[in-house]
Amino acid sequence: MGIAMNENPLQGSYVIDELTDMVEAAVLA
Repeated sequence: MGIAMNENPLQGSYVIDELTDMVEAAVLA
């Protein structure tokens, strides 16, 4: 998924940050 987002660096970074937040929430939950 991250590789596909590399085509749009700016949007990709935003999406990766969002995914990271969701992953952290899932791990801490």
